[in-house]
Amino acid sequence: LGGVIILSMHRSGAATLASLLRHEEGFFVGPEKLMTRLQQRVDVIEANDWLLKTEGGSWDKPRAVRAPAPSTATAVAAAAANLSAPAAALATGQTGEALAARQQQRLAPIARELIEGAAAQPWMLKDPRLVPALPAWDAALHAAAAQRPRGSSTRDGHALIVVYRHPIAVALSLLRVDGMALARGFELWLEYNRLAVEAAFGNRGRAARCAAAASHARLVA
Repeated sequence: LGGVIILSMHRSGAATLASLLRHEEGFFVGPEKLMTRLQQRVDVIEANDWLLKTEGGSWDKPRAVRAPAPSTATAVAAAAANLSAPAAALATGQTGEALAARQQQRLAPIARELIEGAAAQPWMLKDPRLVPALPAWDAALHAAAAQRPRGSSTRDGHALIVVYRHPIAVALSLLRVDGMALARGFELWLEYNRLAVEAAFGNRGRAARCAAAASHARLVA
C-alpha cells in the first residue's frame, strides 16, 4: 500500500488519527514547514480551495470536483513533467483536456512527491476538502504512479479512511467557531459524509478499493 487519504467532515477529529499515523506509524506527509497543527499541508489546502472554486464551490458549499479520464490525466501529467513544455500549451484543447491540464499543473508536484516518497514509507493526506476534491487527487496520484521508472520499488495504490463524528457535535462546533447556523451545519455534515461514504464504499464507477471507517468517539476513547 502506497498511502492513505483521510476523508472527513470539518470538526470531526480526523487530526487525531492523522497525528497517530504520522508520529507513531511514520507516515510521510511532506515538508515540516508546510504542516499545520491539524496535520494538514498548506499547499494541499490551497490546492483544494482552488479545485472547489473551479466548480463554483467552497469548503462550506462543497461541489464534487470533476476528474478527467485516466488516459487524459496520464498524458497531461507526462507533459507537465516535461519542464520544457510551455504552460500555455498544456491548457489548450477541449474542455476536458484543459481541465486536466489545470488540475495536473496544480496537483502533480505534490502527487509526485508522495509517490516517490512511498519507496521509503507510506504517505498520508488529510484535509476535509479532500472529500469533494477526491476525484482530482485520484487522477493525479494514478498519473504520477504511471510516470515512475520501470522496476521501481514504490508501493502501489492508496486506501481511504473515513472519520465521522456525531452530527450534533459537529454542528455545535461549527456554530461556536464559524457562527454557522445549526441547520446548515447538519446539512453540511450530511453532504460531506455522503460524498465520503460513496467514495470509499460505493465505487462510483471505479474498481473496489481498500477502505475503512473510524468514529471520533473511538479515536479519543
